[in-house]
Amino acid sequence: GCSAEELAEKSGWKELADDQKFVVFFLEPENGAWNIQEPYGFPDGDIAYVNAVFVKGCEGIHYCVHESKKYLFGVNEGGCIAQMAAMAEPALYAGMATVGANGVSDAYCAACGSDYCRNLDGFVDPTARKGIRKSDIPMPVWICDDPERGSEKISLSYWIRANRAEGVPHLAKDDVAEYSGTEEMQSPVSQDKGACRVWKSEWPGASQNYGREIIGRIWKTFLSQHQRWMAEPGGSLRFAQNPVQDLGMEYHFEEIDGWMREWYVYVPECVKKDPKTKVPLVFAMHGYGCTGEIYAGNANWHQVARERGFIVVYPTAAPGKLDIEAENLDLQNIPMPSWNYRHFSPDGPDELLFFKELLQRVSAEYPIDPARIYATGHSQGSMMTQTLALALPDVFAAVAPCSGVILVPSIEDYVSFPEFQNNLPVPIWMFAGQEEQWLIDAEPRPDNATGKTISFWHSRNCLSGNAEDRFQGHWSRHKDRWLDLCYENESGWPMLRYTQVEYFPHATMPEMSWRIWDEFFARWSKTANGLIYHNDV
Repeated sequence: GCSAEELAEKSGWKELADDQKFVVFFLEPENGAWNIQEPYGFPDGDIAYVNAVFVKGCEGIHYCVHESKKYLFGVNEGGCIAQMAAMAEPALYAGMATVGANGVSDAYCAACGSDYCRNLDGFVDPTARKGIRKSDIPMPVWICDDPERGSEKISLSYWIRANRAEGVPHLAKDDVAEYSGTEEMQSPVSQDKGACRVWKSEWPGASQNYGREIIGRIWKTFLSQHQRWMAEPGGSLRFAQNPVQDLGMEYHFEEIDGWMREWYVYVPECVKKDPKTKVPLVFAMHGYGCTGEIYAGNANWHQVARERGFIVVYPTAAPGKLDIEAENLDLQNIPMPSWNYRHFSPDGPDELLFFKELLQRVSAEYPIDPARIYATGHSQGSMMTQTLALALPDVFAAVAPCSGVILVPSIEDYVSFPEFQNNLPVPIWMFAGQEEQWLIDAEPRPDNATGKTISFWHSRNCLSGNAEDRFQGHWSRHKDRWLDLCYENESGWPMLRYTQVEYFPHATMPEMSWRIWDEFFARWSKTANGLIYHNDV
């Protein structure tokens, strides 16, 4: 009975979005009424409409949507549709809240819960080879009952089971009961067990009188506090953290070489308390369409830095256009943060000048050890990482590009850049997920970009033999999903490493950051006399 236009004008969401800076899609039912009796899997119904809007919202044609912050909200029948859409595609959303949503059927919940989940946040599993059912995927949910409409017991029970939050709830707020997840996560380094939670409250009259106060509370205290990152099959839930307010990072937005540039600096307390001891520095670069803030929340390099005692800089690229063509990438997108990593855009910023300036500024303010400076990045940030290694090999002791093969143009054209003519070796560890075939072949072959990139770095780092000879039969398995390939020099030092990550999409994750530091960066230093590998770290 409510149109999208009426909802936008009367609900308070538009004003809240203006204040908090997020995008809202207002959905309306066909012919004025949601079909909450729609059977599961109906091909052209209301749930298909919600999914179509979700896809539209992720296109990035008109705006840049945060990859880990997508949510559902609904009131009354709209709340039921939100519940049903979340059950049907649980890996898409980082959280959901409903008010007065009494009416989801037992049959729908049962059909949803028993079906396999094909869309696993970043990759599709059409044959259900992972065997993950939709009811296996947790989601933070706040169910706000209105006594005038009854209690939403069916959906509550569904989400309690999905979040492994069985048991007696505790009081989270004065009027909110919380069911908390109790099971350990598959990857506790990359997932927060505490984010798997269900809130239950009872607000008389809320289904008719909800407004700015109620939705403001729902947004600020619940929805915006959760993120679902691509990493584990089904996504990795974590709590959202503001880099400045929650993590104590320094925020910079300053003009460099005529461009307004943004970056965050994380300095651990142990470094602040001992300003005379020189410490390592890591540059961590985001992918296309992201920012330093987003990459910080994704890769969690600051968490590693806090425990291991080094400084991290998260820079943000200037707005620009993507320079490659690939499936799932629309070149008509609005300008989004994009590294001008090989000066493809003559009107874009000089990235090498930018990073030299960052290094100079951070080194002037903090005790940076010039022998232990590293670079890492994801996707387009991996290209920026390799650019830094090739153009400034005397600066970086080691680099780790994630989703990091050289894609464009050809490798020969890429490495012909005049700034790349210094042939000093740089230790490198590259990663690729087995579920990002639309962009990168995880399996190296002599004729694909992955194999050619490995061969290039093999030659660049002056390794003997032929890189292609080890593409088959020389892999070692680390834990349950990492396939590692290592090329060592005559001293036994791992100058080149490449890792495939099983069941992994075009993403990065904290567990990857920990591996890069503990197994690679921490072991390399570069002095005036050359590279040093430390076996005893």
